Amino acid sequence: MRSALGVDIGASGARAGRVGSSGLLGAMRRCRLGPALPREEVVRRIRALAVGVGGGGEVAAGVSFPAFLDGAGRVRHCVNLPGLEGADLRAELAPLLGHLPVLPIPDVSAAALAEARLGAGRGVRRLLCVVLGSGVNAGLTEAGRVVEVTFGCLGDAGHVIVAPGGRCPCGGVGHLEAICSGIGLAGAGRRSGFRDARALGRALARGDAAARRLVRAAGRALGRAVATWACMLAPDAVVLTGGLAALLGDELLGAAGRELARVGPPHLTAGLQLLRGQLGGSAALIGAGLAALDHVRGRNGRRRG
Repeated sequence: MRSALGVDIGASGARAGRVGSSGLLGAMRRCRLGPALPREEVVRRIRALAVGVGGGGEVAAGVSFPAFLDGAGRVRHCVNLPGLEGADLRAELAPLLGHLPVLPIPDVSAAALAEARLGAGRGVRRLLCVVLGSGVNAGLTEAGRVVEVTFGCLGDAGHVIVAPGGRCPCGGVGHLEAICSGIGLAGAGRRSGFRDARALGRALARGDAAARRLVRAAGRALGRAVATWACMLAPDAVVLTGGLAALLGDELLGAAGRELARVGPPHLTAGLQLLRGQLGGSAALIGAGLAALDHVRGRNGRRRG
């Protein structure tokens, strides 16, 4: 079976594993990263991580990261790892990985691809995948291919406006990311006595009423965002994935679904399913590997929207 290296770069660390057409092959390895690291050290650690999981028969490497790609294939708007800003990962990593073809892909597009082919979106023609973590973004696939509008993905979908107020970390006002993200909920939680988003999640699991109110408010904001995206993208189903989605689970999903039913245009949102992702924290890594396999097979796993 042909396999590729899949690498998922996050704000605090990276993971790597071997990926085949059926998913992850064997165990993943991890390394620590951080915003203070210079680019050379980030690249060195990623190379060491990838070499450590490779079996020698990989045909390509896919690298997902929490940022965007510009028209020249360089990393842009990499807030969590500023050392990678402007990096050409294809050129910088290929010589360190035995000159394997390297395919960089935004993490939201990688996660969407994996959930569409191997996760909750299998069999769905047009799938919207919403990744809820420290921030928020969404990716779209059609017939198992990533739809790119700009930046190698849909764009910065987490900054859709869903409320009249609320300062977003980007400096704007009323964005989904200000309300329904790890950063947004951590801020709201601290004002209600919760130390961070994880503490909020633990309180929610205990049935705490204040935690439930905060999570339902975030879910309503998410439902309004999905209604807006549905007007433009007409998905057949929506998958919610990422650490925050896993932490807040059915309470968040239920509130989002109720708000979607209340505000969404019926001809586009009646019966639109909100599904929980099935691949967890491995989705972006698996999707990066799948995209790399597509690349070497000459299959275009992406299309311009």
